[in-house]
Amino acid sequence: MKKIHKILLFALTFSLLMSVTAMASATDIRVLLGNITYADIIVASGEYTVTGGSNSFSCAKGDKVSVKISGGNLAVSKNGIRQFEGNSSLYLNEKGSALNLLQYNNVMYRGNAVVYTKGYLVNRLDIEKYLYGVVCKEIGYSQPTEALKAQAVASRSFAAYSISSTNNYYDISKTTQVYGGYTAERAYDCTSVYNAVKATAGEYVYYDGKMAQTFFSAHAGGYTENNDNVWGGSPVAYLRSVPSTYDNIGTAYDKWTLTYTPAQLQDLATSYMKKIGQSGSFGTFKELRLYYDNADGSGQTKSGRATKAVLVGTGAAVTAEKNNIRTLLNVKSTMITASGGSVSSEVPSEVYVKNGYGNTQKRSWKELYAIGSGGVKELLGNLVNPFVSTANKTYAMGSSAAGGNITINGKGYGHGVGMSQYGAIGMAKAGYTYDEILKHYFGGYDSSKFKIVKK
Repeated sequence: MKKIHKILLFALTFSLLMSVTAMASATDIRVLLGNITYADIIVASGEYTVTGGSNSFSCAKGDKVSVKISGGNLAVSKNGIRQFEGNSSLYLNEKGSALNLLQYNNVMYRGNAVVYTKGYLVNRLDIEKYLYGVVCKEIGYSQPTEALKAQAVASRSFAAYSISSTNNYYDISKTTQVYGGYTAERAYDCTSVYNAVKATAGEYVYYDGKMAQTFFSAHAGGYTENNDNVWGGSPVAYLRSVPSTYDNIGTAYDKWTLTYTPAQLQDLATSYMKKIGQSGSFGTFKELRLYYDNADGSGQTKSGRATKAVLVGTGAAVTAEKNNIRTLLNVKSTMITASGGSVSSEVPSEVYVKNGYGNTQKRSWKELYAIGSGGVKELLGNLVNPFVSTANKTYAMGSSAAGGNITINGKGYGHGVGMSQYGAIGMAKAGYTYDEILKHYFGGYDSSKFKIVKK
């Protein structure tokens, strides 16, 4: 995850949702900082013992430990002087209770570090100290107290859920939740973040007696989305679509617009085809098709998010589903509509309507009548390029014109599952407490099953 004013990208597949049982009793978390073949690690504060196999030496402030990995062997130097070489992983363990800091790539980190022979550089530290370097990057330093506390609990739960008993190397990447280490703590006054983490120390979100994987994104556009509509997989009870009324607090993500030329859409399609390994030539852009169907086939998404987009060219058609639409169309979120040029927004073939007696009846779109300004009735199926309005938006039933610029109107920023960070900020400003914020976003099918548990 990323800071609220940047796009939130996940390097997760949905399978992670159900594959790991959280180890809430663990106090340390292992954070992947990078996959390396060479690294300089500097002791920025305190003292460390450096150990590799049966070899060890001590380091103090200013000392530089250099590690080079080749063929599973680690060559280790201190201040440019070779210390040892071997096929054992390297451990940098802090000494004493003073503030111990390691610096890598100009970023300082609390706690310990491990360099594995496979090339993983991992920071291991207490989960509460880890949150200091996460909350400030994810939601900022000066947001309302209750929003900071909600972020602290959500980030703690997400991290703890990720603690793995099967991965021998790390639990979470520094980019899954953006982790800025001690450097991020010191970039601005972090007092409010420290206070929020300490005030909620040891608190986790549980649903139906189990720890929740508390996803969050920057701005839900007024409505969050079901996890299965964004990533696929099975529905998760606490990751259901809910109104996010307080999202709109005057940001650039409340509403936004993009306009693409046919040539730009052709470039987007060609780039995406290369990314997914689709062969052939896209050709010239002809049409954009958008679909809004729930994963379970129960109709349109409640939030109004697109769940499939198709760019049609003279040579091929390229399709992106769910959250991948953001990559195909290079948009901030999938809460989008499109107009102009050649756009076809597909709606379900069957709908439910009420007759003059108030009875609900099942009908096909093409069986419905449109009434013109002169009172003339005409079957939709007989009209050329009709538009149909629903509670969510207006759909173009079809278009025969090819080419032309496409305008995309959107809302929000990010995947839209779980807690909306701007929504949390808005709720906090409106007087909601952090537990009320979290319950709103993770209350799921049955909010009585939501609990904040202190460990």
